[in-house]
This record gives sequence, C-alpha cells and structure tokens, in this order.
Amino acid sequence: GQRVTLGGITLTAHITPGHTPGCTTWTTRLQKLDIAFLCSPTVPDVYKLVGNPKYPGIIDDYRVQFAFLRSIHPDIFLGSHGSFFDLARKSAALRKHPKRNPFIEPEGYTKFVDEMEKKFKEMVAKQTAAAQ
Repeated sequence: GQRVTLGGITLTAHITPGHTPGCTTWTTRLQKLDIAFLCSPTVPDVYKLVGNPKYPGIIDDYRVQFAFLRSIHPDIFLGSHGSFFDLARKSAALRKHPKRNPFIEPEGYTKFVDEMEKKFKEMVAKQTAAAQ
C-alpha cells in the first residue's frame, strides 16, 4: 500500500509473493486508465510447490496473489516480461495505428490471470498426487 511518486505519477505497491517472496505488483491511474505492472504470477515447470522447504508458504502466497490480481481490473497491464502482455505485437500495432492503443486490453489481463491460475492449480494437483 505504500506509494512512490516519480515525475508526477504515483505508483502504489502491492506485495504479491508467489513466484518469489518479494514480488511486488504496482498500480497507478493515468489519463483515466487503471494500469498494473505485474511482478509475476507465472509458475515455471521446475518450481516445487508441494513440500518446498526453501519456501514453505509458496502455495498460500500464490493463492493470495491470484485473489489480489482478481480484485483489480486494469485497463492496461504490463509485466516483468514482455511475453506476459504480448509486447512485440502491441508495439508493432501501435506504430502502425498510433491513434488506436492496443495496450488498452482489459480482457487480455483477465485471460492472462486465468491461464496462470489454471497452470498453478494443475501443478499443485500434480505435485500433490506425486507426493502421496
């Protein structure tokens, strides 16, 4: 909930651990648009979610992160990797049609969060079954 103001833009920090314990998602409002900069709701295939001794709260942290991500409704979302929000395609489209902003895509945000949460749940189920 702490805020940082840079060049007249105020960003609000939201701790969203899961991918790493210190993941932070930032939100702001600019020109009547809600914007979110996601840390990372991704779950790499190599992650140990069930019984992780180095990060015992990882599953709960991911669940809290997904609950937070579902509580916000950004018009634009960006992330720690351009692939999260299709940076290359959107940048090319913006250069081609500068008056139409392809970054304004709330449905893309919802789709991304849905996909990441689905993968998370599948990995938890698979690792739980393997641990039994």
